[in-house]
Amino acid sequence: MHITEEQLYNLAELSRNMKPLNVEEEKQLEHMKICRECFNKYCVLVAILDATSLSYIQMSKEIPIKVKKALAVLKVSYEYIQNRMSLICEQVPQDTAVFSFEQTLSGAVRGGNIKKSTLHMVDLDDEGTYFIFDAERHKLMIQFRIQTESADYKVSVKFATQPTIEIPLESKGNYMKGVLEDIPEEEFEIYIEEN
Repeated sequence: MHITEEQLYNLAELSRNMKPLNVEEEKQLEHMKICRECFNKYCVLVAILDATSLSYIQMSKEIPIKVKKALAVLKVSYEYIQNRMSLICEQVPQDTAVFSFEQTLSGAVRGGNIKKSTLHMVDLDDEGTYFIFDAERHKLMIQFRIQTESADYKVSVKFATQPTIEIPLESKGNYMKGVLEDIPEEEFEIYIEEN
């Protein structure tokens, strides 16, 4: 026999307010130790009570919550045609994107037989904001203009099969710069975010 919703709510309130239990409430608590369904409902009620309590709401107002805002997401993929490799780059549409990189990129092939190309991507409105991916050297360089001086910026590279790598950034005047080497030869996305 399960504990009623009303009894579970009562137990959740007693627990949150750290009030003592009577004999009947202790029996209900014992029942929850062996009944997963009642225990799960109880946990949900405790969470709801915590989230709607005045102390929790007050605490949430006092603690600033940091939200990441995507400034741009760039996708780089490889294409193999007749034993030659080329790179395709596109900007993933984002509602909050601040940087609008050009869609077609210039590619430069080093030497006649080298199969890998270097990509260069430049922001249309700001020549100082760009990213360069050198597939031959497995190296990524990025630079972007700082939107807000007090903001905290993060650039990460997310791979299909490898762990995400954060690019170390350093401030250079009005710009943030970062370099990442030894990039695996697979599709990846570059996330430029503001915290």
